[in-house]
Amino acid sequence: MARDDAFLIGMEAPEVVVGLNRIHPEIQYMKFQEYTPHALGVTEQIKKEPEISVKNLVRHHPDVGEYAIHLRRSDVTSINLRNLIVKALTRDKALVLCSKVETWEDETFHIPMLDFECTLSDKNLAKVEEFVRELDEKGVILVSGRSYHYYSFNLLPHNKWVKFMARTLLFTGFVDIRHIGHRILSGEARLRLAKIEGSERYIMTPKIVSIIE
Repeated sequence: MARDDAFLIGMEAPEVVVGLNRIHPEIQYMKFQEYTPHALGVTEQIKKEPEISVKNLVRHHPDVGEYAIHLRRSDVTSINLRNLIVKALTRDKALVLCSKVETWEDETFHIPMLDFECTLSDKNLAKVEEFVRELDEKGVILVSGRSYHYYSFNLLPHNKWVKFMARTLLFTGFVDIRHIGHRILSGEARLRLAKIEGSERYIMTPKIVSIIE
């Protein structure tokens, strides 16, 4: 399927995942996880509690124990993903897409994905677009509620994914540096697929605002 048939401005995150699956026929399995969302991120907590301990600053919570879901490519549909989102919400959990995918050749690759922390504005969106192009990347930028998410059209082996993530750390003031640090430590990236009712942090289901070709 051509990319311009798979992605449209205004398309929401679950349908973006379906589109990524469609443009990569080599993908056999995609991975999703349920996790417990936090009311405040550490960055916001620091603003409220400047004396936060070093132990809490550097603490990394492994993803081990979180409910992982591996879907065969034929099961990666909008209906199935939205049903999984609803099931997660009934348990006060959020559903995320993980960057690792498995191919028919039993190889593991990553979908490059990023979480930004810059505020929403035309100027900041233009900078994020420029950044994506500077990385020689092609993909979609989504408005996530208070900032932006990015999904690449590319697949990378693990060593190149680590270099990609490390390079994005240089885009200070725009990328969520703590998020990237945690994702490198966990060995995979992940992004939320839907809003969480009643949350002041996850206020909308991410949707496409820009397509970089």
